[in-house]
Amino acid sequence: MSDLANRTIKNSIYSFGGFLWVLLLSFFSLPILIRHLGAEQYGIYITINVVLGLFALMELGFSYLLNKKLSEDFYNKDVGELSDLFSVTFWFYLLVGLLAGLTVALLGSFVPSFFHLSGVTAQSSWQLSTLAGAILFLQIAVMPLSQIPAASQRFDILTKINLINLTILQLSMVLMVLFGFGIRSLLFVQMISAILLFLTYIIVWKKFAPRLLLLWNSNFKLVFIEAFKNGLPFFLCNAMFNILSQFDKYVLGIFWGPSAVSFYSSAQMLPNKIQNVSLSLSPVFFPVFSNADYLRQKEKLADIFRRGIKFIIYITSGLVTVVLLYGWELLRYWLGPEFALNASFSIRILAVCYFFLAIYSFVYYFLGGIRRPKFAFYSVTLMAAIDMTMMFVLIPRYGLNGASVAYLISVIPIIGYIFYIENNIFGEKFISIFKNYSKIATKIVFVNFLVGVVGYFWFTKFISGLWSTLLIGGITYFIFLMGYWMLGCVEKSDRELIKNYFILQFKKIII
Repeated sequence: MSDLANRTIKNSIYSFGGFLWVLLLSFFSLPILIRHLGAEQYGIYITINVVLGLFALMELGFSYLLNKKLSEDFYNKDVGELSDLFSVTFWFYLLVGLLAGLTVALLGSFVPSFFHLSGVTAQSSWQLSTLAGAILFLQIAVMPLSQIPAASQRFDILTKINLINLTILQLSMVLMVLFGFGIRSLLFVQMISAILLFLTYIIVWKKFAPRLLLLWNSNFKLVFIEAFKNGLPFFLCNAMFNILSQFDKYVLGIFWGPSAVSFYSSAQMLPNKIQNVSLSLSPVFFPVFSNADYLRQKEKLADIFRRGIKFIIYITSGLVTVVLLYGWELLRYWLGPEFALNASFSIRILAVCYFFLAIYSFVYYFLGGIRRPKFAFYSVTLMAAIDMTMMFVLIPRYGLNGASVAYLISVIPIIGYIFYIENNIFGEKFISIFKNYSKIATKIVFVNFLVGVVGYFWFTKFISGLWSTLLIGGITYFIFLMGYWMLGCVEKSDRELIKNYFILQFKKIII
């Protein structure tokens, strides 16, 4: 097995395992947080974190060039060039984090009236915004440090650090609400967690990339301009993607209040895990795409793209049907009938929506790896524009149901993006593209239809509570995977790679 294949499989397993652990943590902690905070208070907490996500965009995409340069050929790169780039990125993020944090802290007094947050006084609003500003500063400052293990394809280190930090954070938040503390205490715990994460990544930097020096010299102006030119397109992409994924909560909160944001967030909790599967795996391919593009290996690039996107499509499509079949029941037993009833329509629409977004997440990391910022920007801007237009038409009248429909309409162009990549980047003819993806679609529809019918007419009869719903859902998804395997959806070469990897790991344990 090649070193590249071994690292890719290892990183994928770590990333996917991390996703499953996060899913388990959310399953345990979210009901407790919602039950003790209440729908409105939880909606306020969600709104604060959405605001942090918006202001995090002030980083202008500078980390892109650092990630790209590190992942292309780290050990053969000029040390001085990389140190210059790392230094200007680090100092810039530190400055931007400080400005963003201060801005959030100063704007705190305007948030309650803008989002119709009842029960939030001017003093409590200032306290919440100050804590939120500190969290934002730390979240932005740690970004260049977190690129080091990612770009060097050490997702095992990245996953372990983030999972330990997240586990401690979630458990601490649960303890806080169980002892009767509110949002202010949750943000305080979140701030402490961000401090520990920042310090941990400093240790990782010193241990795994000691060649990267923190400098201040005359080359900074040129490096800054280069980083700005390369990062700006992806900053704009991230801004548009943030609008696409988060702005509906702003609009929903303005028209319908924080309770509607809570119900809409609950409708997203299960469907967005479909995209999160892709988000846990797609970053693994970024350094692989980057390296293949740097070495101008076009055929290898096309092969990795097609095998990767096919893999993403297969593993996420089954989750769509699982959510369609059992999503409402899981919400009812997990969060309560009030949340399930309010989210009953949206959860089904969002399941399909996040399937398309799972595909686009992989496409986005591919475009980043091969330096195609213009197409990435145009593609996500089109979706964001459609979403914004439709949400202002539908949300005022239909609330969270309108938000979910607007979201679904906006992601339909993703189908065309795949055809564009195949035709314009890889040079495939339209007929060949249509045949290849029609085969994938046929297998997906066939397996999903058969298993869906069995699940709807037979498996649903055995659902009587939370654990039975989880068990039935897990069995259904396992049947999906077996169906894909038996139909030959997983290529023989990929089967051998996976098989050889696990044999190798088993031998290491034995020896």
